[in-house]
Amino acid sequence: MVCGRRFGKTTASAMEATFFASQPNKRIWLVGLSYDKADLMFREIWKYMVIGHSNDIEKASEKERYIKLQMGNYCRS
Repeated sequence: MVCGRRFGKTTASAMEATFFASQPNKRIWLVGLSYDKADLMFREIWKYMVIGHSNDIEKASEKERYIKLQMGNYCRS
């Protein structure tokens, strides 16, 4: 993706990862140019997938940066 600053690249990446994580049996790894960028993406996904959706979550840890859903999906930063 070629865009300028503050164009929404991190948010778009987080939304794409959220989309794939909502499909059964997917494994998502969040990789960025720096740990801070990967952390930003993970926090966006955490906001969309974990907060308010506790019945869909098998295990999740914001500190260890992983989300495991009941349908077998795994997201890690």
